[in-house]
Amino acid sequence: MTTLAAHSQEPKLAAVTYWGKPDTPLPVSTAAEADEYKKPEPLSVVWTLDSLLNHCCTKTGVTPEELRSKTKKRAVTAVRGLFCYLACKLTTSTLASIGEKLNQPHDMVIYYRNTVQGYVESGDRRTLALLAQLNISASYFLSLEK
Repeated sequence: MTTLAAHSQEPKLAAVTYWGKPDTPLPVSTAAEADEYKKPEPLSVVWTLDSLLNHCCTKTGVTPEELRSKTKKRAVTAVRGLFCYLACKLTTSTLASIGEKLNQPHDMVIYYRNTVQGYVESGDRRTLALLAQLNISASYFLSLEK
């Protein structure tokens, strides 16, 4: 969420919040810069499970080993849930193969997917901020549903 004063000339810091992480200030001085920062990358990229896993881990700072572990830390489970949701939406992989990447059974992949989908549809701030951090627009997925 960015708060920018259009009339002010001095740069403001906008804070982006996502699950389990403190506010991360982003230096932006104008509303145009804030919009440019939040622009999603093109989704014409062909995603594989490995590339999606690496993208999620790189952008959030969670290691692949943490995602594959049995930990229930909020920061890790949020990224794990988003990975399952994105893997179901952006790849043609089966639920079992997605689960194998995370050492999870396929029913947990279904649970994560449905939970994150509910958060996206309801406009949950944390989930939308985490999607923004991954440079992926939630409106893209909402348009797929209709």
